[in-house]
Amino acid sequence: MNHSFKPIFLISLPRSGSTLLQKIMMAHDCIASTAEPWFLLPLSYMRHKSSGKAEYGFNQAINAFMRIEADCGQDHIDRLVSNFAYDIYGKYVLSNEDYFLDKTPRYYLCVQELRRIFPEAKFIVLTRNPISIFASSVEAFRNNTLYRLDHLDNDFTLGPKLIAEFCKYSSGNYFLLSYDNLVTNPSDSISKLFSYLNLDFSESLIEKSFKVKLEGHGDHLGAKKLDHIDQSLVRWKNVINSKSRKKRAIQMLNNFPDEYLSLQDLNKEELLSQLEKHEVSKFGVNDFFELWRENIYRLGKKIFS
Repeated sequence: MNHSFKPIFLISLPRSGSTLLQKIMMAHDCIASTAEPWFLLPLSYMRHKSSGKAEYGFNQAINAFMRIEADCGQDHIDRLVSNFAYDIYGKYVLSNEDYFLDKTPRYYLCVQELRRIFPEAKFIVLTRNPISIFASSVEAFRNNTLYRLDHLDNDFTLGPKLIAEFCKYSSGNYFLLSYDNLVTNPSDSISKLFSYLNLDFSESLIEKSFKVKLEGHGDHLGAKKLDHIDQSLVRWKNVINSKSRKKRAIQMLNNFPDEYLSLQDLNKEELLSQLEKHEVSKFGVNDFFELWRENIYRLGKKIFS
């Protein structure tokens, strides 16, 4: 099936600045997009047995699908998924637009499947300093607390590992961009990105992006703060402001895959040194409350698991 446009997949960890990049790209007349589609995650992830749960029986459904795929063939199933996605994307694409941008951060879980299903697609890999990702995750996903932070473990372990593997085995067939470079030198970063997409670049796109509106599921916290991007590189210092948070950040970084750090020329020892030297308040009420709440949660989880 011939299509008048191609998909772009923006691959990143959550809280890596993908909404910022999405809005800049949407400011271009040739790129269509919508908040976070998500639907390709379950469709392309049907081959993965995991701890997923559903009322209908998740792993039973996976087993049934694998039998169907054995009868129909993987290529046939891939074509069906591709055609379905193009039909959905096409509802958002105007006649003059060359691309549809799908920005769904946890697509890192199925990025290899996306490469196989959409060989014609463009891939952008956006990376960010893991300390900033951690701080932003605490602020956005956990209402500025450490409560149930273990639910985000995949974003700090499996996610960066899968993204690094994708880059390693993709033979350079993707565009790599770090959040730090995007923020400190947006014109140069976006100019190179649009060159990869064979699109013209104009300085006015950066300013135009701040007027782009996103409706639906997505990063509404980040969207409201895009006018303060110059402060985002050091914002983690305001969030990691207690001994308990500093300790948890150091634990996260110690377990963080080195392969992801190498994509943006970051050194784990240097990052750990920054955290160690970062001054925080002495143990106080906030530490006590966060540790108490987390310990109660862990105890309950252990009892009822």
